[in-house]
Amino acid sequence: MPGQPPCRFSGRILRRVFAAVVKAMKPIKRWSLLILSSACALAVAHAAATPAPAPPDPHAQLAQLLDDSTTPAERQRLFAEAEQRARAGDTQWQYIVGSLLDEAHPPASIPSDPAQARIYLSQAGSHGKILAMAKMAESELAAGHAQEAMDWAQIYAHYQTLQPADQRPALDYLSELVARISDKLDSRAWPKIQADVDAFIAQHDADIRQGPQVAGGASPTHAQPILANHLRRTSIDALRGLARPRSSFADCLIAFRPDGSIDQLWMLDAIPDSRAADTLHDAAITAKLPAAASGNGDRQATRYALISVIYDDGRYHVRNGRIVSGHGL
Repeated sequence: MPGQPPCRFSGRILRRVFAAVVKAMKPIKRWSLLILSSACALAVAHAAATPAPAPPDPHAQLAQLLDDSTTPAERQRLFAEAEQRARAGDTQWQYIVGSLLDEAHPPASIPSDPAQARIYLSQAGSHGKILAMAKMAESELAAGHAQEAMDWAQIYAHYQTLQPADQRPALDYLSELVARISDKLDSRAWPKIQADVDAFIAQHDADIRQGPQVAGGASPTHAQPILANHLRRTSIDALRGLARPRSSFADCLIAFRPDGSIDQLWMLDAIPDSRAADTLHDAAITAKLPAAASGNGDRQATRYALISVIYDDGRYHVRNGRIVSGHGL
């Protein structure tokens, strides 16, 4: 757009994000990824001496909802229960339901509803689900709402730096996200964006900092490093010399048999480049965990992992507070 300044982050967010991050950045790679797993992924309930009734495993319920063998009527019932939990304030289900509604997911009994998806994703983001903030930016941009997309990109930029270092995405994905939004943004919107971001932080900061992704309640499971190493190795091997997906992130649910092999894998979402779903599927399908420990019935239990993978292709990075393009610069 004529008169638009170079792609940037807003001033206060820029200081918050890059003061501690830019000088610690590693040399730019042509392609990298970060693997995150959800708080209760791969958890198996252990029976107590006098076991209390355990709440339903959300991952098992999500697997049933996504499974091809589930009848349309049963899927609609399960999705209605998922929506009920999301409306009741369950942040994990807000993210899941928002992700399912944001795109057209087979089968047709889960219709796409991007406007409703943004309601659930914004609620999840407001309560500390960091990736929901990025997904909100992507969804608003896809809907043609550049100013709202930049609001969420700036919010994501602020809060992703508060995550533990080993769970913090590289800035390359964020840089490309901001660059894509800036291409559609009227530069006169920046004062309103800064006001929106300041108002959001003032209203929701306490809740977000108490959320598991910031406060540390979502400790990585023992299997997360195993999955991370496998996905990183197999993804990079599979993509050597091939066209790589643009900076994107994808979510999948994996069911592991007691011996650690994969039983089933379901893709949940991939944005903005749908090829990220194929990349993640092809890499994850060969993953294997150690066999379940004996005792307490664990050897008979299916284990689940809800995995989010962030891909960046190194097309954009940050230099002197500005987003610049070009590989290997």
